This record gives sequence, C-alpha cells and structure tokens, in this order.
Amino acid sequence: MSNKTVENIFIIALIGIIACLLFPIVQKTIYDAQLSGIKSSVYGSIDSVKVLYTNESLNQEITLPFTVKYNKDGYNIYLGTKKINAEEKITKSGRLPVGGRITINPNGSVSVIELKYDKYICSKSPNGELKCQRNS
Repeated sequence: MSNKTVENIFIIALIGIIACLLFPIVQKTIYDAQLSGIKSSVYGSIDSVKVLYTNESLNQEITLPFTVKYNKDGYNIYLGTKKINAEEKITKSGRLPVGGRITINPNGSVSVIELKYDKYICSKSPNGELKCQRNS
C-alpha cells in the first residue's frame, strides 16, 4: 500500500470515530429541543384553559373543578362530572393536544393528566412540576 492510501484510510477512520462520538450528543440536543417545545405547548394549553374559564365565568355561573378533556376530534368541557356547552372556544396558536385533560381545581391549582402531543405525554400534579416523557 502506498502512503497516500494509508493516509486516506486513517482520515476516513478518524472521521468515523468523530461521527460516532458526536452522534449521541446531537441526538440528545434534538431530544431536548423537542421536549422544550412540547413543554411550551403544554403551558400554552394551560393558559388557554384559564382564559376559557375566565371568559365562560363572564357568560354563565361556573364552578370548580373546571376540566377540558382533549381527544383527537377536539375537546369537551366539564364542570365537575357534568359536560357543558361553552359559549367561548379555546383560542390557541399552535396545536391542541390529542388526548388527556387539564383541570382547574377548586383551590385554583392546575392539574395536567396525560396530555398527549404526538410522541409525548405530559402530566403535572396540582403543585408539582410538569413532567413529559416520550410515548413509545
């Protein structure tokens, strides 16, 4: 083998090693960015439910708990266990969840139960932090 061939093999091997080392870092960065975007969507959905609650309380007597249950076709609104028809609609830029629910509890805290966005499911206890995980 000539020196040029050995040099080329060495360069190719070095590039392969560097790529193997960088691949997990790039993958984690992409995952973290997706997770951050999903969390922003959840907080946007929480804000939208709060606005809907406020607007509805101006139109009719509203009690807590106030729950919005999402499904693939949209959402339904409940006061306690009673389904209601809202005069207002959820106004949110971006995507709506495709499953799960957001509840404003009687003490004013907010719960998020298995809110689904594409490949992620997010939950938040009334006074806890938002936790999202990839849905396999």
